[in-house]
Amino acid sequence: MTDLDRTGQIRNQLVAATADNKLWVRDPKESNINWEEIGHANFVTGLAFLSRKLWAATSENKLWIRDPVESNINWREIGHANNVTAMTAIP
Repeated sequence: MTDLDRTGQIRNQLVAATADNKLWVRDPKESNINWEEIGHANFVTGLAFLSRKLWAATSENKLWIRDPVESNINWREIGHANNVTAMTAIP
């Protein structure tokens, strides 16, 4: 089970989107531990966390956000992200 705060949101975790359109989390430990599937991440090419949201750019040139929770919730399209291949965030 991942680390959740009082609102049920993921915190202090690694988050990954895979080529098979899945969203995963795991503890940031320097050992071989399992990833936990938490939902879908269709066509994601870049992923970041900022302002209590997960942000995703897709190969379809779209920008999406969602809450960082351990369930398969819908992403919300918020704009374009043309040709993005990676993302990061600096708070």
